[in-house]
Amino acid sequence: MKNINNMHQGVGVLIGNKNGSRFFVQQKDETYPHEAWRGCLSFWGGAIQAGESPRTALARELEEEIPESVALLADFDIEQLKKYTVQAYHGAFELTVFEVKVTDKILQQLTTIRVLEGEGVLLERAAIEKRKWIWETDFIFAEMQS
Repeated sequence: MKNINNMHQGVGVLIGNKNGSRFFVQQKDETYPHEAWRGCLSFWGGAIQAGESPRTALARELEEEIPESVALLADFDIEQLKKYTVQAYHGAFELTVFEVKVTDKILQQLTTIRVLEGEGVLLERAAIEKRKWIWETDFIFAEMQS
């Protein structure tokens, strides 16, 4: 879906523990269509489809990418943070970012579930800060953590 400025719209969620020291993020694998971003980190999420709200799109994307996470995250608030403009090879797009803070036990459980798109990795904050993010969205992670 496109916004009023004709930009594509997407959603992403950062899943982390309550003190912000560990995160369960997506890592693009060798099947990702854009070779330059293979192995890079990503928020869980994707494109907003016509008629969807950002929250509805996020629920659908979680179901598509990590379906077993839906039950694990059900008892936690998924907070909508902010919209960002991201520059990509095909032009700018708008990304609505959410965050969910869970227990360390839930983070560990997330590492054992089936991931249908990319790979799920549990990383310490310091390790994430050294890694490359898809579409250079590492600036969003940095802003969220400041």
